[in-house]
Amino acid sequence: MNGNITLENLLKLLRKNLHILMGWMIGSFAVTALFTFFIIEPQYESISRIVVNQTENRMSNITSADIMTNISLMRTYQNIILEPIILEEVIEVTHTNKSLDEMRDKIKFQNDEESLVFGIAVTDKDPLKAAEIANVTAETFQEKIGDILPVNSVTILSEAMPKKTPTSPKVLLNLLLSILLGFLIGFMQVFLRNLLDKRVKSSEIISELGWINLGSVNEISSRELKETILPIPKRKRKQKMRPRIEREGLEEARYVRQTKEKIKTNES
Repeated sequence: MNGNITLENLLKLLRKNLHILMGWMIGSFAVTALFTFFIIEPQYESISRIVVNQTENRMSNITSADIMTNISLMRTYQNIILEPIILEEVIEVTHTNKSLDEMRDKIKFQNDEESLVFGIAVTDKDPLKAAEIANVTAETFQEKIGDILPVNSVTILSEAMPKKTPTSPKVLLNLLLSILLGFLIGFMQVFLRNLLDKRVKSSEIISELGWINLGSVNEISSRELKETILPIPKRKRKQKMRPRIEREGLEEARYVRQTKEKIKTNES
């Protein structure tokens, strides 16, 4: 095999092994589609947005220092939401058959570092359940945060609404990635197989190595081979040859008969 792989040679190699690439791409696409549409359960996300104000001043008197204090406490508020004091009541109110750890895995937070507003995002296979858990979590936090920290007010800006479109799995992205993955696997198979193949496949390699080319044998298919083979002629039926002794006897008898005929002719 030639050690120098050019772009032209690589394209020829891929074109020659296109059936391998297509096989991997179609197979990967089919498996991903099977998992995406029939095995993986779709998940729906609903978000409830709230704002927390810790200062007792009116909004007109809030300074930038007060805002920075509230922003710095944002992580604290989110950690409190994930504590049993909030989640146990959420589980009880929503009648969710989940443990605390499972409920924590369902809840994510969305917030801007420079904003007092953050969102409680809940993911569930049931869109109605996801919206219910998000709203109950926000309401429970609103009721109990005053007993934990000196918070002036918690305002629910928007309630979670059930979504009709699942957030996962992402069908189009998964299918595109499956095609790309199939191509990469097929490419690696073709490349490694060609790299490990030590056979000389062209006269150019012989010239580059400085060897003498004694000739080449073209490869033909079995069909072409059958077409080039000439049919075997049928053998002619051999005539039976009389034995030599029999032939000599016949000649001698013919000679005697001819001699007798001449004698009779002379006598007459």
